[in-house]
Amino acid sequence: LSSIQKSIMAGSLVFILIVEAINTAIENVVDLVTNEWAELAKKAKDIASGAVLLTVLQAIFIWIVNLI
Repeated sequence: LSSIQKSIMAGSLVFILIVEAINTAIENVVDLVTNEWAELAKKAKDIASGAVLLTVLQAIFIWIVNLI
């Protein structure tokens, strides 16, 4: 693998950590704002979790493409 490919692969893993940190921040803020169940709170948490899932799928795609 070239150094550019290795950098892209490493960057995809770092991107997962960044999005996970944002997800955690969103969940903490939602918990801080409301103690009761709220539909919008659920949506915010689900969307943030979905963003993490998409970054993991993107990283898997990058790794597969670079290893082929």
